[in-house]
Amino acid sequence: MIPFAGGTLEPRRWHAFENVTFVPVMESSNDLACELIDMYFEEEERFPATVLVADAQPGARGRKGKWEAPAGRGLYFTFVRQARTGEPLSLMPIAV
Repeated sequence: MIPFAGGTLEPRRWHAFENVTFVPVMESSNDLACELIDMYFEEEERFPATVLVADAQPGARGRKGKWEAPAGRGLYFTFVRQARTGEPLSLMPIAV
């Protein structure tokens, strides 16, 4: 355990991402994630845990619809990983 901000962090529970991809401008990191997942599924390949990062996302959207994601004003990213065996899918955002 590591003391942090009045609480603790447990490093054994951390997970690593195999890929981190930065694209200066992408319409939507969620759309790119869906395309990549489909491609890996069609090829019957394992999709590695991935973070997709953009400086700007003109077509950004989230749980509350479209929103502004201009360059230099925030961190815009999507995490993609496989659900673990026995992990309830309710923990994973399905609709964005």
